[in-house]
Amino acid sequence: MCYFDDFEGKPNAGTIGAEGALRKLRNDLSHLHGLTEPQCVQESRKRSEDLDELLEAVSFLVDVPLVYIRDYALDGFTGERRVVYDLLRGASVVFERVQRVVGKEIPRESLGLLGHSGDFYTLSPWLNLHTCEVCKRPEVFVFNRCTKGQEATFVAMESGHPWPSEEMGGVFSKLMMPHAGL
Repeated sequence: MCYFDDFEGKPNAGTIGAEGALRKLRNDLSHLHGLTEPQCVQESRKRSEDLDELLEAVSFLVDVPLVYIRDYALDGFTGERRVVYDLLRGASVVFERVQRVVGKEIPRESLGLLGHSGDFYTLSPWLNLHTCEVCKRPEVFVFNRCTKGQEATFVAMESGHPWPSEEMGGVFSKLMMPHAGL
């Protein structure tokens, strides 16, 4: 089953070229491959259409709820698996809390998408809900980079504040480790 089968308006395969071109530009700019400033501006202008194509391809995600799993429990008497999640909508830190029965175990404190069928698709460890050390309020942090010292850095999606995490650095270093024999 494709990850996007549960969502309406799935991204199309034509975006692969746009994604590749943008990734190459990012690598060229971030690894100082010797592009001059005029070349950087020219390449950025050329790639704006690629960015528009990618944003259009994932526009369906606007209608897919982002949820935070507040609690999960297996009822020992009935055998029902119950999850309590917050629907993360808007700028308020007060979110609608929903409880429902689910068919499989869902890890507590994970962040993910709720498909149209009600299935949960985790976005962890790439996105995390964490209290911002600067703002002192909960924010959604997206993975930014992993340093050689195995510290992962996340950036808050709303404020842009950084969150460095050595614990998550270990997780990402394992995820990015090349597999033997590949």
